[in-house]
Amino acid sequence: MRYVWIFVLLMSMVFSGCSHDAEISDVTSHAEETSPATSTFNEATSAAETNTLIQNEGKNEALVDIIGEETKVHQYIMPNSKEMVFEELEPTYEGNERLQITYSVAINYKDALSYYQELTGRPEADYTNAYGYFFDDIFLGDGDDYIEQILVQDQFNRTEIVMIIQNTSRHASNTGNASEDETERSEVNLDSYQTDFENSDTLPQFENEPSRAVVTSGEFGRISIDYLKEGLSLWQSAQHSGFESFEGHYLEKEFDWQNYSGEETWSSLDSTKKVWLREDFMTEEHIIDDMNTKYTYYDPYQEIYYEVSEFVADANEESDDGKILVGNMIYLPGIEDEIFISYNPFVVPTHIRVVDCYFTELFDQTMLYVLKEDEKNTNHKWTKQWISLDYGVVVKQEVYSDDSKLIKLSMLQKATFEEIPYYVFMPRQDVVYKDLTLDLFFRDNHFSKDFSEGFQQTFMQGFFDIDLIDEKNSEAIQLTFDGNRMETMAERRIVKNMNEEEIELVSFREGNAFKVAVPSKEEIYLYPSSINEHQWFQFNSLGFRERSETDQEIIYTFEKNDQGNISGFVNRYDYVINKTTNKFDKIIMYAKDPMTSYVDRSDEVVFSVRNLRSSSDEVFTRVSSYKENFIFAHDDGESYPPWWE
Repeated sequence: MRYVWIFVLLMSMVFSGCSHDAEISDVTSHAEETSPATSTFNEATSAAETNTLIQNEGKNEALVDIIGEETKVHQYIMPNSKEMVFEELEPTYEGNERLQITYSVAINYKDALSYYQELTGRPEADYTNAYGYFFDDIFLGDGDDYIEQILVQDQFNRTEIVMIIQNTSRHASNTGNASEDETERSEVNLDSYQTDFENSDTLPQFENEPSRAVVTSGEFGRISIDYLKEGLSLWQSAQHSGFESFEGHYLEKEFDWQNYSGEETWSSLDSTKKVWLREDFMTEEHIIDDMNTKYTYYDPYQEIYYEVSEFVADANEESDDGKILVGNMIYLPGIEDEIFISYNPFVVPTHIRVVDCYFTELFDQTMLYVLKEDEKNTNHKWTKQWISLDYGVVVKQEVYSDDSKLIKLSMLQKATFEEIPYYVFMPRQDVVYKDLTLDLFFRDNHFSKDFSEGFQQTFMQGFFDIDLIDEKNSEAIQLTFDGNRMETMAERRIVKNMNEEEIELVSFREGNAFKVAVPSKEEIYLYPSSINEHQWFQFNSLGFRERSETDQEIIYTFEKNDQGNISGFVNRYDYVINKTTNKFDKIIMYAKDPMTSYVDRSDEVVFSVRNLRSSSDEVFTRVSSYKENFIFAHDDGESYPPWWE
């Protein structure tokens, strides 16, 4: 399971911002100089075993065979590297090959961290989390290879370095020999409109309609349509073939209208948006301003919509890397709202009415123009769209209020159609997502009453403990709660090691890490996630799936949102409210395949909720001084835990 964590690592850097020009000169100057860290490091490792692959000039022969001898990447491979492993990753959208280099060094990870701080000219790592310390976007010089990321991590007192590099020097011809026809098909630039779009003081008017165009065929790229029809019939005849792969760059303007002494004035906020589409998968990166970027993802298999807001932290906010991340998610079938997550312009909610539809031209291309009316939202009452029949997406859009004021204007600036790897569509893993499904479900109906009463009847104010008793073997899990915030603080259980000796484990989440404390060893093990983190009663973290009811019980079903066990199955939980007592008196845990509807109850566990009693937060005082050990992989249950031996 050496590379289980690679997928998570990739997700953490796929959308990391790069200010290339700003960093090239600074980083290159440091890379070309003899770093003070080199001498410091050599002194620290003089007694280390010499690797036979390391030459006198410090270049690894195997690495030279892969990336050549001249590249400055070799300066970033630490002396006395061992156990070097290479793994080819998905190429970039531009076609650059990507290589992951993993190796270990026989020094303390803090010394390795200092080495890269000096070599990159950065006083601190760019950011740190449960995986380790990250340095992003290292530009070595014009025409040289580019280092996407360096990770320094400590694995059980063993220092490991992971580097991801792009081959931007040796195979430039691979991406530069395309014919004009191939380039035209794979990439479309619409920059001719950009100047007018960004700088025009004359706004589009609602009453202005585009001219009509005459077409003689209904077969286009992404869309086929009965060109002989008109209006609503023309719209209804359109067939979208779906998205093989599409990347679009949009410019957007949002308008704010004010009335001063009877005179209408407006101001606008400009932003940029990138969208990646493949089949029904979708990812967006919306740069709202210098302080705020929003990422959205849609997983069509699980029908889950994810949203991450990334804010630049101010001086009063605590942040390891200068950023504040807020993540939310919604399981769409679990709410009653009609929500469609799609860039297919023909997927329209029932409250949207098509008023008019005909052919027009834009940028010398045939477009389908449509006017839509939103019967629920007066602020976004009218939407005009220019749909590319070749690309299958909206190229231009104008949104107006019910009094015909322009509210939003967007324009596609660039479109590419090269194959997009699926990992682009996986949500970021460096943020804890709050599940909003249950809140939205209760907003639309009256069921929140029985749910809140279940809390009131089951729990108490202040700190308290409660037991979950396994009905099959009578083993107990002790939960410590903060009743004032209705938050599970910690879970305590007794397990057996390989010698059948009982060991106490205390587990809890703190930030981006799931911590498992072993009091007998006075050590804590930190995981990014684990199948053993059950998030008991944490309904904003668990994903709500459905509510069901029998004569005696009300059942709320939740699903764990993580990578699951070794088979890919995730934990599912039925929280049962007894109608007689109005208490949560039972939790049923079983497995589910997140990609299908298949449920596996062969290892089902039924817990009784018992023994409510007052408590305190002393458990955290008890473990606060324990030694911390980082484990940089999701715990899927395949390997024995460190405390088992």
